[in-house]
Amino acid sequence: MDVTENLARERQLKLAAKVFDNTSEGILITDADAQIIAVNPAFCKITGVAPESALGRVSRMFKSSLDSNEFNRDMLMSLEVNGHWQGELTDRRASGEHYPAWLSISAVREECGAISNYVGVFSDITGRKEAEERLYFLANHDPLTRLPNRSLLHQNLSHALARAKLGSQQLAVLFIDLDRFKTINDTLGHDAGDRLLQEVSARLKCCARSSDTIARLGGDEFTVIMEAFPDSQTVVNVAERILAVLSQPVSLQMRDYYVTCSIGIALYPNDGQDAQTLLKNADVAMYRAKELGKNNYQFFSKEMNAAAFEHLLMENSLRQALDKGEFEIHYQAQVELQQNRIIGLEALVRWRHPEHGLISPTRFIPLAEENGLIVPLGEWVLEQACLQARIWQNLGFPPIRMAVNLSPRQFQPHGLIKAVRRALDRSGLDPQWLELEITEGMIMRNAEEAIQIMSELKKMGVQLAIDDFGTGYSSLYNLKRFPIHNLKIDRTFIEGLPKDGDDAAIAEVIIAMAKKLGLKVIAEGVENNAQLAFLREQGCDLVQGFMFSKPLPGDEVEQLFRNLGIYQDEYQAVLPLSVQTNYTEVV
Repeated sequence: MDVTENLARERQLKLAAKVFDNTSEGILITDADAQIIAVNPAFCKITGVAPESALGRVSRMFKSSLDSNEFNRDMLMSLEVNGHWQGELTDRRASGEHYPAWLSISAVREECGAISNYVGVFSDITGRKEAEERLYFLANHDPLTRLPNRSLLHQNLSHALARAKLGSQQLAVLFIDLDRFKTINDTLGHDAGDRLLQEVSARLKCCARSSDTIARLGGDEFTVIMEAFPDSQTVVNVAERILAVLSQPVSLQMRDYYVTCSIGIALYPNDGQDAQTLLKNADVAMYRAKELGKNNYQFFSKEMNAAAFEHLLMENSLRQALDKGEFEIHYQAQVELQQNRIIGLEALVRWRHPEHGLISPTRFIPLAEENGLIVPLGEWVLEQACLQARIWQNLGFPPIRMAVNLSPRQFQPHGLIKAVRRALDRSGLDPQWLELEITEGMIMRNAEEAIQIMSELKKMGVQLAIDDFGTGYSSLYNLKRFPIHNLKIDRTFIEGLPKDGDDAAIAEVIIAMAKKLGLKVIAEGVENNAQLAFLREQGCDLVQGFMFSKPLPGDEVEQLFRNLGIYQDEYQAVLPLSVQTNYTEVV
């Protein structure tokens, strides 16, 4: 029996020796004074220390030079009381390289209870720590620009605010939004857009101070946190530097493109006491910068907050206005100069709010453009205008051309063609009596696509006009390429006629150019006889403005027909309807 027990014990010892020698964890055994009496091969592999060099030395793991005395006291106390300790510490290899280790130490006691030995089992957790760091980075940074993301920004801003409060210092939040970034994405593709965002992030790093925090909130929105600055001029300097640097050309797809930005600035403590409020107010100030023409910076003010709240309320109301039937269309006459008769009407949308009354289009149209509501609104205007034109024909009035403005968001290949066909089919209006007004900017964004859309509309029989001509970038060559019928001279060139020499020269050139191209010219904003006489002398075909009529509801237009008369065109008979030539009495 004793022999059997000895054999079993020997087998256990051999097994323990194999485990000791072959385990991947480093193992060291020390005496009660922490002097090493045994190490396994994994210990040597991890630490780079040879067995002969380790034996007889006091283990560093009981007193890491990189950890605090408090740390080591807690370790020894746990071993004394509990007989065990485990945790993370920093060790040093024989090469001098530091590495993170996970160590578990157990105390071995004699029968009397005294500690005779310590057994330490440890592993190199460098790989795990690196993986954790990668995961942390991915969770807290934007993968495209490698800047802190929204989550980390909020953390950093909260910490910065705590420091600012402690030191009674100011703090600035700069909210940066690229101008017309969507155009780059839509025109050149998302790869070009990503390349632009990377370039912007690199330039922001050059503009900010080393102590500033730069983050990407998402999309084309960036944020800079500035701490410990002497005065607001320092913030201004950084903002102006950002504007200057970002306005420099960016090379995309072998061409240079220019992209600017708008910056909103909020200051702690005046503009907010917490991260959320400061970011919100900086965002509000940024939108104010957009409204003022983009490519500028604005400091937040309480008045902006009130305006932003009003903006939010209006947006919410606007989303419901179409369903509630709060929109209506007013019509402004277009008068043919030779016969002094109405030849067309321009349909202009109005919003009659139940509480605020008639809201100016200058307030709600940009908002509708911004949130995309302009598309269903524009389609509603198109359909209602066509229906109204047909109704007047059914009432016995001679057919006249109905002009409808298009939004850039509507000017898309498939959606626009479908919307026009639907409006004509539902109303029964002959396409020749519909005119679509398109701005220069809309057709110059993508000239080839614009030609395709306009050609399709022309095939349908729809008339096409370029609105606000002279304010965009159309060349004579492009005008020749576009299948258009009419040009509308922007009212800014009519206001100063005939005394303003520049306005007179521009109007004269536009009219002469249009004649050469076989186009008719409509002058907007005509308000007095002097303007009218000049335009008639230059051969302008049509005029529109308060001299003849302000935009009127549908029922008042019928009376205008009877006052001014309706003129169809030079190829059809004039149908007189109580002609009145004293225009000032018509207003």
